[in-house]
Amino acid sequence: MSGPIQTSKQAPNQAPWFDKAEALRLAFFFAVVGFACLLWICVPRVVSWQQQKVVVALAQRAESEQAGVAQKAIRDLGKLGRPAIAELTRLASSQQVPSAGAAQKQLSLLLAHWEMLSEEELATEESAAGIVELGDSLAAHSHQLGPAGKRWAERLTLRLLEQVAELPPHLAAKLLRACDQTLVAIPPQGPREGSFVTEVPPLENVAVPLKSPGIDVSLLADQSVDKAPLRFREPQAAFLPAPLSPSETPSELRPNSDLNWQGRTPISAAPVLEGEGSVPKGDVATSASVPKVVAIISPQQARQLLREYSSWEARELILELQQVDRYRGSIIREALQRRGYSEAELTLFGRLASPELADRQKLLELAGNLPPDSARRLLVALIDDPAPEVRLAALTAFATTGDPRVRSIAERRAKVETDERVAKLAGRLLKEER
Repeated sequence: MSGPIQTSKQAPNQAPWFDKAEALRLAFFFAVVGFACLLWICVPRVVSWQQQKVVVALAQRAESEQAGVAQKAIRDLGKLGRPAIAELTRLASSQQVPSAGAAQKQLSLLLAHWEMLSEEELATEESAAGIVELGDSLAAHSHQLGPAGKRWAERLTLRLLEQVAELPPHLAAKLLRACDQTLVAIPPQGPREGSFVTEVPPLENVAVPLKSPGIDVSLLADQSVDKAPLRFREPQAAFLPAPLSPSETPSELRPNSDLNWQGRTPISAAPVLEGEGSVPKGDVATSASVPKVVAIISPQQARQLLREYSSWEARELILELQQVDRYRGSIIREALQRRGYSEAELTLFGRLASPELADRQKLLELAGNLPPDSARRLLVALIDDPAPEVRLAALTAFATTGDPRVRSIAERRAKVETDERVAKLAGRLLKEER
């Protein structure tokens, strides 16, 4: 007889391995994770798509024949930075766009910003990739460049090559390929040594021809000389050899020391000054044969100057800005902008270097109409003005701003002040701030 049949019915008090509430919590968790992944993938693409729409719209406005509209659109493209590199390069390389020069300037400024970065900042993927993208874009449009555009592209490419040592190896290789492609497509526009001849004299200015036994002074009219005019006397032998026929032309170039190879008297293109003796032998080039060479600061020198300028007072930098060339000026502007100075402030504060007392007193009047931070910076700069009345007015106005630097500035002014009125004011401020 068989035993009782066993059923597999579960005990009523035993819970399943998960209940409905646990299932809902898991479903909510996976939904949140999936939504986050979707945002992580889609949001950058949506932002990039929106940026590209803005870039294309600005590029279309930059092709406008109205100069004001085109210039503003190109400045807006420059502010976008890396997303606008392709369109800016297309505009800069076009020979039909009137504002191509403005686009070239924006790309040069963008590269100048990257050149100012430290090695740690340049090692970031965004900055390094932007430099490589600029090189690729320039190589892609190099065949569209005109004569002026080729000179600009060559200068920009040589500056890009200086950044190779600062980039990671894989990006450096890509930049080298792009720069090589650009330089191959552009014939040499200059010496390609980091400095460029900005003015090449005509060939006839290198050796001045003499048409008669006297000196033709009109040939030297384009040379500005601040000294008293020179007095010339007639050279003893001032004539040119007769033109050579094709049969008489030598087969190779003759050195300068062999100018008398046809038996004629060697001549000089240099004028003879009174009291200077006889005419020198051989061809003498005029001062116009020396081309003007612009020295370009390397990125390493720029970073060193930027570190040096960071220890200068703001007033010293503003005054120095009025005296240096545009390369050092861009570095000083970068140092001042890191301290919060805007471009409009730098233009206004440039009057600090004015020798006219009225111009600097006008700045005191303008300080009341500036934003608080700008007004404080201007007053601090005027406290060190050469005129005691300007120093007195600036220190008085600055003491009413409630700036926490009042005590330190008054103490510094009291130590070096030579005017009795300003010294008394500085001493009174020190007592009040105690």
